[in-house]
Amino acid sequence: MKLLSLFASSLLAIGWANALHAQDTAQAAEAGSEEDESIPLPPGTIVVTGERIRGQLIVDQPPIAEYDSEDIAAFGASSIADIIAAIEPATGGARGGRGGGRPIFLINGMRVSSWREFHSYPPESVAKVEVFSEEVAQRFGYDPDQRVVNIVLKNDYAALTVEGELEAPARGGYWRNEEEVTYLKIADGARLNFNLDVEDSSLLTEAERGFTVPSAIPGVVDEAPFRSLLADTWQVEGTANYAKAFLDSGSSISLNATLSREESMSLSGLRDTGTGADPIERRTRTDALSLGGAYNRNIGSWKATFTSDAVLSNSDTEIDRRTGSGFDTAETRLRTVVNKATFTGYPVELPAGEISTTIDLGLDWKRLESADTRSAVDASITRRRLDGGVNVNIPIARRGGAWGAIGTASINLAGGAEDLSDFDRLANWTAGLNWSPFDKLNLQLTRIWREVAPDISALGNPRIDEFNVPVFDFATGQDVLATVITGGNPNLAQETQSDWKFGANWQLPFWDNTRLQADYGINRSRDVTLSSPAYTAAFEQAFPDRIERDPAGELLAIDRRPVTLFETRSRTLSFGLSTRGRIGGSQGEGHGRGARASGGRGHGGPATGGGARVDAERSARMREALCAEPPRLDRLPPPMLERLRGEDGEIDQKRLKQLRERMCAARSNAPDGENAEQHGGGRAPAANPFARRSGGGGRYFASFNHTITLENEVTLARGGPVFDQLDGFVLGSGAIPKHSSRLETGLFLDGYGMRLSGRYLGEAVLRGSGVPGASDLFFGDLLTFDIRLFANLGQIFEREDGVLKNLRIAFRIDNVFDGQRRVVDASGTVPDAYDPRRIDPVGRYLGIDVRKVF
Repeated sequence: MKLLSLFASSLLAIGWANALHAQDTAQAAEAGSEEDESIPLPPGTIVVTGERIRGQLIVDQPPIAEYDSEDIAAFGASSIADIIAAIEPATGGARGGRGGGRPIFLINGMRVSSWREFHSYPPESVAKVEVFSEEVAQRFGYDPDQRVVNIVLKNDYAALTVEGELEAPARGGYWRNEEEVTYLKIADGARLNFNLDVEDSSLLTEAERGFTVPSAIPGVVDEAPFRSLLADTWQVEGTANYAKAFLDSGSSISLNATLSREESMSLSGLRDTGTGADPIERRTRTDALSLGGAYNRNIGSWKATFTSDAVLSNSDTEIDRRTGSGFDTAETRLRTVVNKATFTGYPVELPAGEISTTIDLGLDWKRLESADTRSAVDASITRRRLDGGVNVNIPIARRGGAWGAIGTASINLAGGAEDLSDFDRLANWTAGLNWSPFDKLNLQLTRIWREVAPDISALGNPRIDEFNVPVFDFATGQDVLATVITGGNPNLAQETQSDWKFGANWQLPFWDNTRLQADYGINRSRDVTLSSPAYTAAFEQAFPDRIERDPAGELLAIDRRPVTLFETRSRTLSFGLSTRGRIGGSQGEGHGRGARASGGRGHGGPATGGGARVDAERSARMREALCAEPPRLDRLPPPMLERLRGEDGEIDQKRLKQLRERMCAARSNAPDGENAEQHGGGRAPAANPFARRSGGGGRYFASFNHTITLENEVTLARGGPVFDQLDGFVLGSGAIPKHSSRLETGLFLDGYGMRLSGRYLGEAVLRGSGVPGASDLFFGDLLTFDIRLFANLGQIFEREDGVLKNLRIAFRIDNVFDGQRRVVDASGTVPDAYDPRRIDPVGRYLGIDVRKVF
């Protein structure tokens, strides 16, 4: 405990000095021209900077998808969180049932302490987004179970953003509004951010969707007005972030803080108090305080990153008793401190390149205290976790270098161990092969073995009863109202995972800026924690003690607290396609990764020929600074300044002169009214704001992912029955389709934008108990589309000041065709528990969003 306190205190004290991460350091390629200054260029030559943007990742694996600032403008997003939602098809994990959820994030190629540090940043502050496979996560001290998203920020940005949303279903009965204010300033290697977000949504009852529920309470005919499909919720969150990079030392430091409150109220029918009928309410309030910090610096030839994240959360739930008056309570107090230190270096040079080594050390502390009035003993779980690991990436061949005939190849080896105070020591190891036989094709093979302890929430959450929940009884084929019990299970075991993953990433030679990703995953696990079991015939067969029935066999209660499964097996195959490009305008600009890494750590090479990638805005700023009289050297990127310095550390005037002659000559020789990066001049004013504009053209992007589940089986005991979940014998939540897809595509042209999202779920089945009267349930397939239309009024009306400047209006329609999944029994009847109005009570959803940037 003393060691924990010392470690946590030291990292949090470091965080107090300033804030987040190395904007201008870190595992990124230099942002300055890498042309050989001794080579003279012909007069009138246009110099194009095609190097990597500082902050991009330099790894052997190519990105699964990447988006530049113009692509991001086509998303119509309001924040980085919206950007991540727009690229979700590319960020989903490929390890079958592993991972999932939010990917791992880096900012400018570096670890951050938490998602809170940057999720509210405006999209205008982002220069580039890169998505990498799960194997890249190990380079930064993470487990290889989630993909990596690297967000590269612009060097200079300042804005106050105000946004308001109002949304409601087309059917009415419910509304939601959100107001958000964000301030962000990026300058001189520092970032300052404040964000305030308030959300409010109303209650949606069963009566507002046309249901009727007969009541046994005298004088009450229908309880549907007192049963909620969606809870009444309100939440507010305030965040403050500060970051500072120290260019002289290459270090950076950060601090972030978030304070939030969330309240909700739902209804479960009526209760007879003896003097009348009162609604059965469930009221929940959650308060959370989060603090995080990160510190990055060079220690000799190693890059060190220290992160610390602390969360204090209090959650209180009041549940009205079904009979009589009063209520029961369930309380949860969660305290977590997560500390991580990673060290990355290149200690050995091999003929094919440098060996990349990452060492990570972690010390975490978590405590969960829970209590509820239905239990005689309060629960308390404390977990101390000490872990360490090593990841080594060994280059064995390099195209154009050692063993280059076979292409570029490397071996990745990783191993680690952790000691938990409430479990035995756990271990993990990974071995992988990364091979690029051709320039545009990358192949990966990874073997993963891990021991994992269940989360303390699964072990110790308090018991919560939800009354009068509509349930389809698979044993009788009848609809009933039952009590559903959730909470924790202190008897869960540690899990052992054994996985294989095969991946291929192909940059299509016949389609610019397009990548095809294919992944095949095999998962095998022992002693698996099923956190959210569902009520099915298979679940009752497997865990009969979790189902309560009266003497007549009527279903009364379902205990959905976590359980341990002896063994699970699954296989998945997924395909992803990502493309982006320009519509109209000049086609001379490429939009790929820029110059390739040429060896070792792979700094960006010269921008030559058609492979050069233009960042027009960056080039214009550099050229303006260089060609000013006198030159504005303070506005040049630090790596470029370093190249201009002599051995004495001062600016070499000869180098400066040569660079100015090339850059400024290219500028002066461009046609009148044009700069060196673009031709065609400015736009002529248009009387009709809807008229097509000439010039730069528009942007499009598309990202599609399709997953095929080939196998999903559960075994309850050694030699015991096997439950084929694909065939409907499901223990987890919901029927499992064999096929599922996700699409995100968008278009942005002359101030107008559109984003289309699509989701597909294939057919599935839930098997009944097989006894007379029971029935299988058949789930039809479902295809839904969401559309977002937006207009940047300042750009459309060509206003550089006034109200219209940086004003955007957006309209959204979710589930455009009001698609509903149809669930029927063997007779073709839709059970009440699977009525489409219950599965999706919102349906077609309309909204308007107004956003202004000051």
